[in-house]
Amino acid sequence: MTENTAKKNYKLEYENSNLRQEIQRRDKKEHIYQLLITGISFLGALSAILFIVSVVVR
Repeated sequence: MTENTAKKNYKLEYENSNLRQEIQRRDKKEHIYQLLITGISFLGALSAILFIVSVVVR
């Protein structure tokens, strides 16, 4: 392998590493957003149930 090829391979490996890190960061963000949406939906459903219960109890 020539020195030039070795440099190109190193550069490609470096870019691949950066892309992998970016994908992992994006996946983490999406996971956090998914948890937030799930939590908000759960709170909305809970408040609706509590509202119905409070109306029935009266």
